[in-house]
Amino acid sequence: MTQGIYLINNKCNGHQYIGQSVDIESRWKSHRYELNRCIHNNTYLQNAWNKYKEQNFSFSILERVKVRYSLSDKEQYWIERLQPVYNIAKNIYEWFYYKGELSNIPDGHVTQEETFIRPDWHAWVYGGARNPNLF
Repeated sequence: MTQGIYLINNKCNGHQYIGQSVDIESRWKSHRYELNRCIHNNTYLQNAWNKYKEQNFSFSILERVKVRYSLSDKEQYWIERLQPVYNIAKNIYEWFYYKGELSNIPDGHVTQEETFIRPDWHAWVYGGARNPNLF
């Protein structure tokens, strides 16, 4: 059982999906089950799976994460770094905004004035700045 961040890659066009799980192997089986039965909740990924077929997708682990509560931060980092096409939400903390629950976001993650969840990561990913908090 591996905890961390994973990548689903379309080998035909390079489009990607990034996710997190406390059990990556089980999550991959779940993705395949849903995609093969056309019941996956991500319509972009589902349509690509239907068009390109299972053999044209690969699955890999991007990062093993030891501390469970850092999974979301790590997933956000990889989404900003790789800009995957199949991820519907580019900001994994968006649901806090939709539910109006800004007060429930852990300290240090979001303020109403911030443009990015992790400005230090954003500066490193897009601006080439050295990120002292990376790993």
